[in-house]
Amino acid sequence: MGIGFAVPISMAKIVVSQLKKHGKMERGWLGVALRNCQPSEILSLAHPIYKSAARILNIHEDSPADTAGFKKNDLIVAVNKKSISGAADLRNKMAMTEPGSLVMIQFFRNKKLREKQVEIVKIPNTGDEQ
Repeated sequence: MGIGFAVPISMAKIVVSQLKKHGKMERGWLGVALRNCQPSEILSLAHPIYKSAARILNIHEDSPADTAGFKKNDLIVAVNKKSISGAADLRNKMAMTEPGSLVMIQFFRNKKLREKQVEIVKIPNTGDEQ
């Protein structure tokens, strides 16, 4: 049919490593609901190195984000000093982070750049898995 799928080698290496170590893929979890920021929101930060961000809409109770003290409307711009390209990119980075790992998250609150170290945990079992 001419349909193809590509998986970045960096992602494939993480999956293979997890399969060897645990026999399954264990996804990391920060515990936030996100949305992409509008370009005007990014420009208002007056911080030229960041071109995109993910706005926190909700924080799950007792999640790593909750424990670290993140707040609704914080704008996450980078993980381990590497810029994110939006909410989907941040979700992927967290999912590909091995549970138990520490990550440094850069974010804006009240237009001030801040950072917090967060321990990523295994995504909770919702009972929906098959």
